[in-house]
Amino acid sequence: MDKHLVLVVIVVVLVVGAGFALMLRSAGPRRSSTATNASNTTTPTSITTATMPSSTSSILASSSVEGRLSGIMVEAWAVDCGFLEGRVSYRFEGRLPANTSSVEEDARRMIMDSAARYGVNVLGLRVWSNLNPPEISLEFNATGLMWRSSGECYLDTSWILSWFHLDLIENHFTETRDSLEWRGEVNGIQVEVVFHLPAQKTVYKAWGSEIGHCHAHVWWPLHTS
Repeated sequence: MDKHLVLVVIVVVLVVGAGFALMLRSAGPRRSSTATNASNTTTPTSITTATMPSSTSSILASSSVEGRLSGIMVEAWAVDCGFLEGRVSYRFEGRLPANTSSVEEDARRMIMDSAARYGVNVLGLRVWSNLNPPEISLEFNATGLMWRSSGECYLDTSWILSWFHLDLIENHFTETRDSLEWRGEVNGIQVEVVFHLPAQKTVYKAWGSEIGHCHAHVWWPLHTS
């Protein structure tokens, strides 16, 4: 009788324990259907869901319907494997915003604050406005982005890409023999980013051996042709 009683107790304990474990498992965290759907959604290559830099967001917030920010053009020229010449143009709808001076200061701050975070030296930063077409533009030279190694020049584009949370590969930059280019939309604003590079016989292809790029770096031989 004692043996039978012991067996009954063991069986009861096992059943109760299994039921308790099942309850804990069912109460644990689950992947929601929303998360599953998001992982299977393909974002169009010409669109990025990243937010604007805070300074640009303030430009958007302060712009009226007429004088609203409508586009941003960023161009950078690699010069002699030493520095970048850069230009950023903010384009507005119809006219310049009423608070042009504060917008100019926001644009200047975006350049300088991001440069400090990435260890980039910005030289000769100049800001000016045009009435026709209505634009606020910045020009500058930047060092600390390029270096030489084993007969090749390397360019780190992370600083400029960070302004719009872009990636040379993930955002499918157009590859040519003398540039990497992206055109798309960020927060409803048309954005263009163009890196002008030394002309080559082949395109700057992703993961190219002598001439190419990865997610944020570009390389080419110093003996360009």
